[in-house]
Amino acid sequence: MKGPFHLQGKIGDLRYYYNRAAKKWCVSGKGGANKDIVANNPNMVHNRENNNEFKAVGKWSSLLRKALIGIDHLNKGYYMKYVVKIAKLIQKKDIPGVMGQRNIFSSRFKSMLLDINFNEEHPFSQVFSHRVSVNADPSRKAITLSILDLVSYFEISWPKPFEWYRITMVIAQQPDYLWSSEFQIYDPAYPLLFDRSIVVRSEWLKRSRGSVDIALSASFRENELSPDDVSVVVAMGVELAANMVGDSFSASPGNGTMAIVACL
Repeated sequence: MKGPFHLQGKIGDLRYYYNRAAKKWCVSGKGGANKDIVANNPNMVHNRENNNEFKAVGKWSSLLRKALIGIDHLNKGYYMKYVVKIAKLIQKKDIPGVMGQRNIFSSRFKSMLLDINFNEEHPFSQVFSHRVSVNADPSRKAITLSILDLVSYFEISWPKPFEWYRITMVIAQQPDYLWSSEFQIYDPAYPLLFDRSIVVRSEWLKRSRGSVDIALSASFRENELSPDDVSVVVAMGVELAANMVGDSFSASPGNGTMAIVACL
């Protein structure tokens, strides 16, 4: 939308809004096929199958977002499109499944979650260049994130000056999403697992040319051990602050980035 002034809101069937990711003013109208045609036309059976599967993709993606809500302020842009893309790719790997009822077996293809880019403007690998290691006990109950010999002055890059940083680890359990032939709906293999998400943060650390070791540990409760068809997701956030005022830090939302660094 270009012109001497901008509108925000709806006029008739047109919606005027500012797209923060594209940084443009936009106008859109209603579109798409009639709901009754999609639901009943025999020529649109493939559309109905795709729509049914996409519901599972959306719900699986929403579960992952809820699980990582502790570092959601370090995401930027339309990152959910990357989450949805990975979910759909995993769903397509259910080759024996019936079209329209294919499952999302993320526990079988957990390494694919490492490819999700949660920050379009500041991808994790461009901000944090140091190697991290993740260790877990055989039950995947206790998780430790280790960063050894970090030289923050050179290995944390940011376009604006910063003096302080801190590291956050989130561990969460992500279930497979399965089709129920009995109820004719998709459901998670285990409900409410996003409630098992645990967030651990380091202290604020001074940016330095010297090396430091950072270790963050967290454990699920005994009655929350992960079944084989549940992925244990380990995510890491890097948060930056320009200075310290009193006992607090001037860290603004968006000053940092995050990524899934391991999927066990």
